[in-house]
Amino acid sequence: MTHFPSHFYFGSSTSAHQVEGGNMNDWTRWEQQQASKLAREAHRSTNYGQGPTPRWDEVKTEARQAENYRSGQAVDHYSRYREDLALARQIGLNAFRFSIEWSRVEPRRGQYDEAAIRHYAEMAATCHKYGQEPFVTLWHFTLPVWAAEAGGWESAEVVERFVAFAEVMGQGLRPHVRYWATLNEPEVYAGQAYLAGVWPPGYRSPTRFSRARRALMRAHRGAYQKLKSVEPTFQVGFCTNQTVFVASPAVLRPVANWLAHLANDYFPARLAGQADWIGLQYYFRRSVGWSSSLPKSDLGWDLYPEGHAILLRRLARFGKPLFVTESGLADARDRYRSWYIEASLASIKQALADGVDCRGYFHWSLLDNFEWHEGFWPRFGLVRVDHATLERELRPSAYHYGELVQRCRSEQSVTTDHDSVATASFKR
Repeated sequence: MTHFPSHFYFGSSTSAHQVEGGNMNDWTRWEQQQASKLAREAHRSTNYGQGPTPRWDEVKTEARQAENYRSGQAVDHYSRYREDLALARQIGLNAFRFSIEWSRVEPRRGQYDEAAIRHYAEMAATCHKYGQEPFVTLWHFTLPVWAAEAGGWESAEVVERFVAFAEVMGQGLRPHVRYWATLNEPEVYAGQAYLAGVWPPGYRSPTRFSRARRALMRAHRGAYQKLKSVEPTFQVGFCTNQTVFVASPAVLRPVANWLAHLANDYFPARLAGQADWIGLQYYFRRSVGWSSSLPKSDLGWDLYPEGHAILLRRLARFGKPLFVTESGLADARDRYRSWYIEASLASIKQALADGVDCRGYFHWSLLDNFEWHEGFWPRFGLVRVDHATLERELRPSAYHYGELVQRCRSEQSVTTDHDSVATASFKR
């Protein structure tokens, strides 16, 4: 029987702009410009073609308010990260993935904020204190205002500044961080920002889309090299969004395969050669030629946890260690989350049985957060957050995740130090 390896990480993920609060970047400016429009058009489906939101009658009041689309204080994780890490420790997690807000570190071109760098170093050190390996993402969709005004990811200067930013963070966090991700879901960002036009800078241009993709590849390669020059033992990778495509009738399978290639392969095929690991981010299955009867998240996404094994096998061909760096669902009523986590871990275990080198699972998200152009109403958190009071509360599914982690560890034939640290403090 296959068990999770002793070095396996069970964690949770966040991103700076979605949880920190008090940011001023290109997304903040976009929110100020777009909030009223998004509120007026909230009834339209923007859920990657997945259909209308199943819980529209329950969320429409919140979704029609402009404030839903302004991140503002978010969930004040910047000030409350110790409290949040303590909640993750309470359920026995041994890893935490967070991102650096570039605009805090370099608020003006070439000028670095030492206090912000110390803040993120202290976050990483606190992760260790609470028995959690920090996984740090350098870029999770947001740009400093000056970088956006310089042309964003179409600008060679912005690529150069990002590589310099990577070096600064590598030096600043070197004592505390081993695992780095350069980019988060570059394929999603390029599509949403340069083809669909629903994220800043809001273009709908195949030419700009292609230019941005090439720049993002250069940014990864430059950041990878710079981080490795700071510390050769750094483990540097990137995070890619992958989607399962299925077809019925069978005659449509070539179409599904072609779509899977277009959606999934561009960045992994070009960046795996300069990566120590690859992060899989998986949320839903897409159907070609038929309507799915699968359970759906609050965003209308097909819930198909078996897809983890399918996509891990697919990524394994690049010959790199893999981590599931995001996997989760919008589920305010906590109806499906426990089942989804358990079924996802079972699917990952199946991939391990097939010889796939998967080394961790990070649930998205630790906290209810600001879900980009959907705003606050989708609830992805293991921790329920009252957006008015910022009160935190572990959901029942969070405790279930903790119990699964304990069960998985009890099945391991070998226990390492980092496995035992977090389990010691699990309490219901």
